[in-house]
Amino acid sequence: AAFVAGRFDLAAVQYDSVVRRYPEHPQVNQALTQLASAYQGLGQLDQALEALQQLVKRLEAANDKSDLHAYTLLQIGKLQKDRMDFGAALSALQRVRAEHPKTDWSGEALNTIAQVHQGQKRYDEARAAFSQLIKELPGGFLAAEAQAGIGECFEAEGQAKKALAAYQVVLDKYPSAVWETAKARIDSLKKEIAGKHKKG
Repeated sequence: AAFVAGRFDLAAVQYDSVVRRYPEHPQVNQALTQLASAYQGLGQLDQALEALQQLVKRLEAANDKSDLHAYTLLQIGKLQKDRMDFGAALSALQRVRAEHPKTDWSGEALNTIAQVHQGQKRYDEARAAFSQLIKELPGGFLAAEAQAGIGECFEAEGQAKKALAAYQVVLDKYPSAVWETAKARIDSLKKEIAGKHKKG
């Protein structure tokens, strides 16, 4: 109830109490998941990471490679990205790819890997990861997001025409999931290109 009400401080205390008092109870996995989310809601990323790492250890001790294992590793990767620990982020995300291949979790991990490269301004590697994602999961939201990511990489490098072409693919090929972002970037880039032609 505290978590749903947005009282993450109170929720964290309750979930932590469950983990400490009933370490062998099956519900501890859920408590650790929620504890990590509560800490994230409080902006306490180190504590959130600690809870997720504890959960991974529990799952692996029980030889549990379920969706919860994939989700937890993915969350660890995303948290490490937010903490700017890019090496640790890539390590966790690559584990999702290796241990949960051909799943949506793997696709989401690849998308986050691309974003990690993008955040480090390694645009060639980011584009390669986004392109691989489109190849693996050609239909749907993640592929559309990846195609928009390719456009963002070109745009960040000042390659306006290539960015424009990449964003146009989003409009032509994918459902309306990320149209608004792509359309706004296209309008902005067309103005930018037109402005350069006038000056030139």
